Amino acid sequence: MVIGLLLTLMARTMGGSFALPMRYMKKWAWENIWTVWSLVALILIAWLLALATVPHLTSVYRAAGAKALLLPSVFGLLWGVSSFFFGLGVDLAGMSLIFAMVNGLSSAIGSGVPMVIQHPGRILTTGGVIVSLGVLGVVGGVAVCSWAGHIRWRQINPANPRRQSLDFWRALAVVIGSGLLAPCLNLGFVFGQSISSAAVTAGGFACDFD
Repeated sequence: MVIGLLLTLMARTMGGSFALPMRYMKKWAWENIWTVWSLVALILIAWLLALATVPHLTSVYRAAGAKALLLPSVFGLLWGVSSFFFGLGVDLAGMSLIFAMVNGLSSAIGSGVPMVIQHPGRILTTGGVIVSLGVLGVVGGVAVCSWAGHIRWRQINPANPRRQSLDFWRALAVVIGSGLLAPCLNLGFVFGQSISSAAVTAGGFACDFD
């Protein structure tokens, strides 16, 4: 548990600060930065980690079967769209608003949906009620952040509040789209358990996302 908590802390620290360099890269458009990030993080590092931790990786995919690979692949595609919206949202709405809203929506949906789909009988248990209340609290926090962002957005250019309001709602739509699709990463893990099982059988390291 201690190792898990340390890894979670390290992951959230990196996840909360990875977009910070964008603030200091004024000569690059966001799509240039996001292209480099996508190639390095989602292709290069991902494949290196998979090859380093799972022996006979191609055999693992064959053992899992095409049907088991399809659903995680679809969720991965949707998460990629969320990632695209996230980068655009940082450029449009700023880091503070998008991190609060995307992480909030992602946590709420990523925690609630697997429980409803896979363990509906747990919803009325003590643990299920706590998770449900937490999800509602997160959704409420997202709503408060949205309203606070709207107020701040109008204060930036009070001379043209109508234009500022329109720009804000466009940016907010991008941010919400990213937040709604962001849990697809977690859902891909949840519904890809057969791939994890095949990796463990092959001698690889896998985590239980159930």
